[in-house]
Parts: sequence; structure tokens; C-alpha cells
Amino acid sequence: IRDSNRIWTLDFFTDQPVGQGALTVEASFSDIENCTQAHNLSDLSIGADGKTGYVQGGYLLPGEVGKGRLQPYLRYEAVSVTGGTSTRFYSSGLNYYLRGHNAKVSFDYSFVSQSNDLREDQPVVTAQVAVGF
Repeated sequence: IRDSNRIWTLDFFTDQPVGQGALTVEASFSDIENCTQAHNLSDLSIGADGKTGYVQGGYLLPGEVGKGRLQPYLRYEAVSVTGGTSTRFYSSGLNYYLRGHNAKVSFDYSFVSQSNDLREDQPVVTAQVAVGF
């Protein structure tokens, strides 16, 4: 087991008004040596080396629906393990903001594509409620 680990990342985020709505784009890339945390649904495990990256874009729709606002989004994520396998995540989702990020409900559908026969490709559905005080 190696005694040291290294990670470097490059991140980007923008949130720009577009008409009565807003366009949000975020992206990240990480190069990891001696990973300290496993990545769910991929082969990136503790002690492995690999690269991860994602890009996500969403549009906050103008006007309210009920007491909140809707934001549909799309995301692509890739995880590649050095000397191992790759995993791709294709996702779409919907955020419902009741009080900005202090009260939000999210629904996400992802299709997880594996580059090996050890794991099956699979859909993943996630529902999340976030409340800040």
C-alpha cells in the first residue's frame, strides 16, 4: 500500500441569466493517484489510480410552478481506472427549487454504461430532498 496520495482537479461553473430564466453549466476533471474513496457504480476503488470528469448543463425555467421554479438538466460523467475499466454515466433530471438551494427537491435518471463484462449496464433513479436551516 502506498503512503501518499495525489489529486489535482480543474473545475468550472457559470450561472448566467437568459431572458427570465438562467443557464447553468458546470464541469470538473480530476486526476487521482492512490484514491482514498471508492466511486459508486464504477471500479475506482481505494488505492486505485484514475481519472474522473463530468459536465452538466441546466436551464432554470422562467416563472413559478406552484410555489417554486423548475430546472431541467443533463449530465455526462466518465470514470476511468488506470489499467482497468471505464464507466460512463448519462443523466437527465429535474430540480424543483422552493427557496433556492435552502429547499430543493431533485429527481435524476442515470444510465450507467460499463466497459467490461464484470458489471451490467444499469439504470439508476435518484430522488433527493435538500433542506437548509
